[in-house]
Amino acid sequence: MKLNDFVLREEKFQYQIVWEIGKHIETLHQDGIVYLLYAINDFFVELKYCRITNVILGKEHFKDGMALDKYIYR
Repeated sequence: MKLNDFVLREEKFQYQIVWEIGKHIETLHQDGIVYLLYAINDFFVELKYCRITNVILGKEHFKDGMALDKYIYR
């Protein structure tokens, strides 16, 4: 799957793709928020999750750049 194919899917299917074929790479904890980084082929998806409310707060998708910096330079 390519990033463009992922982006064109409905949000509920994007989450399903992350859970089914995404490879968990890293988990970060910051100020009560958990950031989960997944790799899917040639791109990454980051899920932002609140442990207190047990709710996914959002997701971002990217190939490289500053979004990866917090995982590399921690």
